[in-house]
Amino acid sequence: MKRILTLILSVLLILSLIGCGGEDPSADKTASKPSKPAYWSELQNSADELCNKYVSADTKVRISGIINDINPIMEPAWSDFYYEYRRTESDSLTAIGIEGLPVLLSVLERENAAKGDPLYLSFLNGVFFALCRTDIKEAEAIEELASDEARELSVEFYRYAKKRAAGIISSDKSTAEKIIELRHFGILCIPEVRTEIDKGNKEYEAYFTAIGLHLSIPEFMNIIADPESAETTDTRYDKIKAVEGSAEFNYTVWLNKNEKALDTFFKFMNEYSAIE
Repeated sequence: MKRILTLILSVLLILSLIGCGGEDPSADKTASKPSKPAYWSELQNSADELCNKYVSADTKVRISGIINDINPIMEPAWSDFYYEYRRTESDSLTAIGIEGLPVLLSVLERENAAKGDPLYLSFLNGVFFALCRTDIKEAEAIEELASDEARELSVEFYRYAKKRAAGIISSDKSTAEKIIELRHFGILCIPEVRTEIDKGNKEYEAYFTAIGLHLSIPEFMNIIADPESAETTDTRYDKIKAVEGSAEFNYTVWLNKNEKALDTFFKFMNEYSAIE
C-alpha cells in the first residue's frame, strides 16, 4: 500500500514539474512591455518607446538638452499659457525643428504623467503646435477635441486633421478652396497634399506657402499668434501667403531638406495616435 501511495505521489510530482517547465515565460507579454501612461489607457505605445524605435540616441540627447536648457518663468496669476506669452523662450525652443517633435512629445508625456506644472505643459504643447504650423487656440476651440490633457490634444488634433483632410480632398470644392481648409492643419496634411501632387494635381503646390513654409517659425508666429490682432485665423493665413518671398519659395528644396525628419515624425505620430 505504501509503495502504491509513493508511486502516485511520484507521478504527481513529475507532472507538476513538467507543467512548470513547459510554461513559456515570454507568454506574459505585459512583463517586458513598458507600461502605458496611466492617464490615457487607450494608447498602444508610449512616446518613450516610440522614440527608442525611431529617433537616434544622439538626437534624443541633443534635443532633450535644448528643451532642458529653456525654463520660462511662469506667472503665478496665469490660468493658461500661450506661445506669445513667453516669446523669447518659445522662439528658442522651436530650434528643435521637426526632427525634435517626437522627443518634445516624449518630454511632455513624462511631465504630464508626473503631474508637472500645467503652464509648463502648455508651453511645450504650444511649441508643438507652432512647429506644426498650426494655431493651438483654434484647436482648443474645436468642440470634439475638448480635453484637459495637453498631450491628448496634440494626438486628438492629429487624428482630427487626418480625418478632415480625407473629407476635404474628396469634396467637390475647388483646389483653392480645399487649400484654405487644409492650411489650418499645417504640416500634418503634407502627406495627403503630396499624394495629390503626385497624381498630377499641381495646384496643390500652393499649399506649402499657404502654411508659411517660406517663413521661420518665429516669423510665422508673429502673424498667426499676434496678441494685438483681432483678425480671424483665415485672414492671418492670407497674410502669411502674401509675405514677400513666397513667390520665389521652392517647396521641393524644403521637402528634400526635411524629408527624413518628416518621415520619422509621421511614422511616430501614426503609431502614437493609434487606438487599440
